[in-house]
Amino acid sequence: MVANPHSKPHSLCTFIDCWYAMVSANLEKESNTDSSFGPEGRYVAVTVLYFAKSAELTGHRSEVALLPVATSSGQLWARLLELHPSLAALQDQVVLAVRQQYVALGDQSIILADGDEVAVVPPLSGG
Repeated sequence: MVANPHSKPHSLCTFIDCWYAMVSANLEKESNTDSSFGPEGRYVAVTVLYFAKSAELTGHRSEVALLPVATSSGQLWARLLELHPSLAALQDQVVLAVRQQYVALGDQSIILADGDEVAVVPPLSGG
């Protein structure tokens, strides 16, 4: 886990909690399943949530990714770059939130589980 590079530490829980409350209300009607992540079988379903610039670059607010079992958050990011090359513009600025905890893009120790939600958190403006 890494510290949030975009805001003050005390605002982390409030900010993430707000995201999940907001997105959960609309997730069912706005999510789509990207079958290019792989066929069903030994895969886990992970919901990827896009916010601000990442939503603009991908054209999605969320999508469901089918990933091989034992996929790390770093491997997910690599796969997202393959599917949405425009996300490369955020490479040095974005962090992921897995299970409401910030993780570094290259963190291979976080293994995604079925049902996980991963937020793509671009830089935030304001204070």
